[in-house]
This record gives sequence, C-alpha cells and structure tokens, in this order.
Amino acid sequence: MRKQISFMVLVIMIMSGLVIKASSQGEIDITKYLINDQLYYLEIKTPYEVKDIIIEAIDPQNEIVNYSVLRRDFYRKSEEGSKYNIFYITNKMTNLNKISKIRLYSKGNKEIKYNIEELDGVYLETPTLEASTNKEVTNLRVMTYNIHHGKSLLGRDTLKDILALIRESDADIIGIQEVDNGVYRSKFRNQIKYLAENLSMYYAYGDNFNYFGGKYGNGVISKYPIVNYENILLPSKSEQRGLLSTTIDLGSERIQFMVTHLGLYKSERREQIETIKKHMDTVPYEKILVGDFNSTQDTGEISSLSKTMLDTGYVSGNNHQPTYDLSIVSGRIDYLFISPSLQLNQYNVIKSRASDHYPAVIDIELPQ
Repeated sequence: MRKQISFMVLVIMIMSGLVIKASSQGEIDITKYLINDQLYYLEIKTPYEVKDIIIEAIDPQNEIVNYSVLRRDFYRKSEEGSKYNIFYITNKMTNLNKISKIRLYSKGNKEIKYNIEELDGVYLETPTLEASTNKEVTNLRVMTYNIHHGKSLLGRDTLKDILALIRESDADIIGIQEVDNGVYRSKFRNQIKYLAENLSMYYAYGDNFNYFGGKYGNGVISKYPIVNYENILLPSKSEQRGLLSTTIDLGSERIQFMVTHLGLYKSERREQIETIKKHMDTVPYEKILVGDFNSTQDTGEISSLSKTMLDTGYVSGNNHQPTYDLSIVSGRIDYLFISPSLQLNQYNVIKSRASDHYPAVIDIELPQ
C-alpha cells in the first residue's frame, strides 16, 4: 500500500511547526524557530542573486552584540521552479534569546530592520517527559546503499536483487543514493516507490536534477512514519548534489535521518559538508547522516564531520573495509554517522554486486 508523504501537508507542517504569525520585509523574509518559547534559530530567505548578507544582532539596550557576514548556506526551489537562498543564524553564533532586533544589509539593498517579536514564528516539537520515560523503540537497524540506478557493474537490471537484499537485511531505515524516477535507462520506473511499496514501508524522495526527462536523486525508506522531509540543494560545481533530510516518528520520540551523495571534487565536498553541518545545527532531534561521500576517512571533509558525529565504520574498527571495491580503486566511501548519544552495537558491510557499491548496515541503541 502506498504511503507517500503528502507534499501539501508538509508545506503546512514544515519542521513539525505551526506558523503563528506572518510578516516580511520586501523580498527578504526571516522566520524564527522556537522550542518551549525559546529562540532556537533564525532562517533568512533571500532572492537567488543575493549570495552574501551582513547581519547585526542588537540587544534590548540597542547594543550590537554580534556582527557577521553570512554566505548562502543552500538554496531551495519553489513549486513554480524559481530559486531562493537560505541563510541560518543559530545559537552557536550568538545567544538569540538575548537579542531584540536584527539589522540586515545585502548588495544593492538598504538597511532592513526586523524586530524579533514580530517575525514569523514556528514551534518545533521535542520529546516530552512522558515520551522520554516510555520509549516504544529502543533499537534501530540502519542501512546506506548507493544502488547505481538499479544496475550492476555490467549494466544488468538488479532492482529486484536490491529489493531482496534490503528485505533480507531487515533494516528499519534505509538511505539510498543514485535513485531514478522516470528515466529511460531504468525502464521509466519510480525506483524509490517500487522499493517502498514492495517492502510495505514509508518513503521520501529528493531529486537533485533532471536526467533525460526523468529525475535523479536520493531516497529514504522507513518502517516508521516520515512526518516531514526537505530536499536541500547543496553548493555544487558540476553535477547538482543534495541532502534529503527527514523527520521520522518512532512513536514516543523523533529522529532526524539524512541521506546525501557528495560531489567528486574535494573543494565542493568541503563546502557541502559545511552546509550539512549548518543544517544539523537547526535540528532538535537525535541525528543519523548516511550516504556516499566520495571520500576516504583520512580526508579533511570527513575529519570535519567526525568532530561532531560518530563515524560508525571508524569507531567499530572497520575503517579499511571497502564499500566501493574494484580492481583499480577500492575504499570506504559510504558512511553512517550518528549522534554521539546513540550507541553503536554492530557495523557490517554486505558484499553484494547488485550495484557498484556495497551497502553498509549498523545496529544502534537509542538513549534510555
């Protein structure tokens, strides 16, 4: 039975929130996100051509407590296809609950002032005390899998083999990369829908670019309901890359499950990792980040991410177990990162030639 997320519901319920008031200044909008009436972060939306902005945070005494030059974190597309940029201001930059105004400058625009109290407000949901003492889910099995648009190295159609592998693994949540939708090379199938429906699981899909009339991107399949998702288009030099960020309801709590496929160039991967880290700063839940990072563990981009997240392959002693294993090149380039508060119980790589990548699987335990 189909369990696809309703896009219109997601627009209304973005970030599990309830919009309580709306205001804007011209073409630049700021939205505040709150937890228990405390300011968690600010999101600034600008026209696509505005790549940099200057922010002054002002306290109730009219003193400037923070001055920052922000570069675009990522961009989104509207339903009509137009692009707009997103910037974040988080509590890592300044104590947001001690400021009363924001002064903003951008190229070609005059100074714009915003009163924090008058901004759009979105309340984020967090686990309640009752939920924290009555967990329904304590363990998860998570997989990352680059399925190579359902083809083997020799070009054989292997989507049914991939389906069988996922079913046999008994994974609860799967992050999938290189997923086709309506592309001739994969028989015009909606691959994520095919897998999810045959597994009787929920799914979300984030396409990153058009491919010969179809779509190509990342997907998430889950035994548990996906209550929100957002496809973030990462800064990219050649092929457009993305981060599909989903909020999954485990019954008594929620987790943020993210899947990505990074670029081929080190410079763009570093920028993409920084964008992902900024997004994670806005997430109030335990986090899991998986995907094809096109990087080995000794690179700067992986080291940067490992400062805040646990690299499960490394901490389990499987750093040199390849997930991409050919005669000319072999290495671990597919990763499963988890919040430090999550406990890793097992890490495993499944050596299957249904794709050009091996899937990796972890068993984790949620905080008690």
